[in-house]
Amino acid sequence: MANPVSPAVTLLAATHRLRQLLADVLAMQPEEIDEDVPLTAYGMGSRNGMTLLADLEEWAEVRMDASILADGASVLDLAREVVRLDQEQREDR
Repeated sequence: MANPVSPAVTLLAATHRLRQLLADVLAMQPEEIDEDVPLTAYGMGSRNGMTLLADLEEWAEVRMDASILADGASVLDLAREVVRLDQEQREDR
C-alpha cells in the first residue's frame, strides 16, 4: 500500500510551527516571538539554528539550506521558504 500524500504546508501552519520550535529552543513563549524579527535578534546561535532547521525539516518533510540562517532570516522568511520547498516537492511528484 502506498503512503498517503501529506497535506500541503501553508504559510500559517509553518509560521505557527516555527514559533513553537523557536520558543522551545530558546526557552521562551511562542507569543514572545515576532515573526518579522531576525532570529539572530533572539540570540539564536548556530547550534540552536541547526536544531531548529532539523526539527522543521522533519515536520515539513523538506530539505533546507542552512545558509538561510546566516542571511538574517526571520520566522516569516523561514516559513515562506518551507512553503516554497513543499510546493516544489509536490510539483516534482
